[in-house]
Amino acid sequence: MARRKTQDRDVGLRLRAAQAWVLHDDSFANLAFADSAEDPAAYIVITRTLTPTAINRRLRMDGVYVEIDDQGSSAYRAATGFALGRSELRIAISPDAYDRLGIEGDIVIELADPDVKKKKLRAALQAALAAIFETEP
Repeated sequence: MARRKTQDRDVGLRLRAAQAWVLHDDSFANLAFADSAEDPAAYIVITRTLTPTAINRRLRMDGVYVEIDDQGSSAYRAATGFALGRSELRIAISPDAYDRLGIEGDIVIELADPDVKKKKLRAALQAALAAIFETEP
């Protein structure tokens, strides 16, 4: 299975991403990673509305949203930072979100998709990550 809990210190989940998607504009940034492009068994979505409304804030539906495999394992304000390396992306997860996500530790996404390593997509990934983790005004 491509998704697995891990015994690595401080890593709650590791996903070998065979496919990655990056959507980013002025209002939102969305990253999705899956173990397969067709009919994935495991996936991770990381998203943030870049212009949250007062209602979003009041409902605490602002900040970085993380979803693991289904909406039942999801949380807003779940991620606190990232580190993008040559072959993996590490998402720092807030301990407050561990129970809702069903993990204890950070998420590591192994970037197995050769397209992710291409310069243009890596630049898009970096821009989306920067927007997602930019501090709110």
